[in-house]
Order: sequence, then C-alpha cells, then structure tokens
Amino acid sequence: MILRQILRKGPIKGHCKFSPKFRLVPQILLVYCASDVSKNSEISPQALTHEFLLKQSSGIAASAVAQLLHYTVAAYVDIANNYMKMLNKQISLTEEFLSRIGDTSAEEKLSDSIIGCRIETKELKEKFSNLESLMVYIEELVNSTTQASFLAGADYYSLSLCEQLNAAKREIQTTKKSVETTEQDYLSVELQAIEKERKKKDKGGNIFSK
Repeated sequence: MILRQILRKGPIKGHCKFSPKFRLVPQILLVYCASDVSKNSEISPQALTHEFLLKQSSGIAASAVAQLLHYTVAAYVDIANNYMKMLNKQISLTEEFLSRIGDTSAEEKLSDSIIGCRIETKELKEKFSNLESLMVYIEELVNSTTQASFLAGADYYSLSLCEQLNAAKREIQTTKKSVETTEQDYLSVELQAIEKERKKKDKGGNIFSK
C-alpha cells in the first residue's frame, strides 16, 4: 500500500533524464524498504513470519536489481551518444578530406585527425558492445528476480521490476537504432573515401592504410 501511494506521486525529480518512463524506481523501492525496516523495531518477534521475511528480502533484492538495471541503461545510452558523436566527427573529417584531395598539406593534417578519431571511436565501440552483452545478463537477472518476488508474495515488486525492464528495453532499442543508422552513414562516407583513394595515382598518404 505504501509503495502504491509513492508510485502515484510520480517519479523523483532529476533522477534520470534519458527517459520519462524510466524514472520510476530504484529509489522508490529503497524508500519503501527503509520505511519497513524503521517499523520493524515496533514489530513483535511473532510478527516476523516466513512470509513477512520473504517479502522483505524480495524488496531488498528488487531494489538492488532495479538500481543495477537503471545504471546499466544510463551507461548504455551515455556511451552510445559518445560513440555516435565520434562517428559523426569522423564523417565530417572524411568529407572534408575528400573535398581537399590534391592539397597535400591539408590531406596530411586531416589524415592525422581521422586516425586519432578512429582510435577513440574504436574504444567507444568496444565499451558499447560490452554494455550490450551486459544487458543480456541484466535482463535475465531482472526476470529471475521478478519471478522470485512474485512467488514470495511480493507482487508489487514483481510488477514494478517488470515495468522497468520493459521501459529499459524500449530505451535501448531506440538508442540501438540510432547507433545503427549513424554507423551506416559512416560506412557510406568511408566507402566513398576508399574508392577515391584507389583512383589516386600519386604517392600521398592513405588514411585507410595508416
């Protein structure tokens, strides 16, 4: 009942900026658990039944998993945005390089910039891929905790986690589509550069062979 009232009051301000629907918990669950713990001092030992303790444990587990889900999605979106930013930077540099072919001095400077950019992009790509792999296990963990909470009688925790997971999956899917679109744009420009480089007959530096 306490959790139901808290949920009706809406999300906590400033908690998560990347998705309005993903602002719900983990703090809500933590507040709820802390509230119960404070009341435990007034509960008699006879009231500490197996059912009560299982629900309490489910709440703590759900809170921890919700927090892990939230921070993982936040990291995923943040790294994805940085990755796309570097891809767009590479696109701009490559397009400028193509427009300056024949200007040896400009080609060399742009070539160095592109190489440095590609190194940063590769590092961000690896981080992004690692987070994608992590999300697979996070989803399994959330599903397991949701089922455990339901079986333990903590229906609200189960429902809350389920809703958060669905919101997280929507957020990730949207972000992933944006990343894929940006990657395709980058590959298109890179192919143009490779084609033009093949046609060059001088001995100038090739940005794709360094």
